Amino acid sequence: NIYAYDKYIAILKANKLTHYNSSGKEENIIEVQINNPITDINNRFLLIGEKNQKKLYLISSGNKVREKEIEGNITRVCVNKNGYSAVIISGTTYKSVIEVYDSTGKQIFKTYLSNSTAMDVDISFDNKYMSFAELTTNGTKISSIIKTVSIEKAKENPSESIINVYESKADTLILNIK
Repeated sequence: NIYAYDKYIAILKANKLTHYNSSGKEENIIEVQINNPITDINNRFLLIGEKNQKKLYLISSGNKVREKEIEGNITRVCVNKNGYSAVIISGTTYKSVIEVYDSTGKQIFKTYLSNSTAMDVDISFDNKYMSFAELTTNGTKISSIIKTVSIEKAKENPSESIINVYESKADTLILNIK
């Protein structure tokens, strides 16, 4: 697996993330316990997780910023240009859980989805909003909904933090958002 971010080309092979500079010279090697990666890159950040497993790493400027073990299985990851990150998790008592972290790795809040499945997540460049696309399958009707959450409101009261809801046309699936 090859990733281009910041000023590096990084190659993930055999649980080692090797960084090369713009001249092709090896800069450093980071040990990561990742065999089946799921990633997101934004500016100088590389967020990498083990798909359908628990390990999550935030890499910046060729260094491991944080390592985390998630409760549940990682299905999607997102990082913004400031290092804020979000992870969609399955394999819990809920259909999906979305965890949002600040740049230091402190968990800001969780969103629990008991009747729908989160398909994608994104965080605004100013760290104020998190949006997620969810898929609802009630009976024979399939619908996609995008919800936008105020991160500031979610710190105080996550259940009252949704500030916008967009429902797609019938039988339209939204799988990626930005």
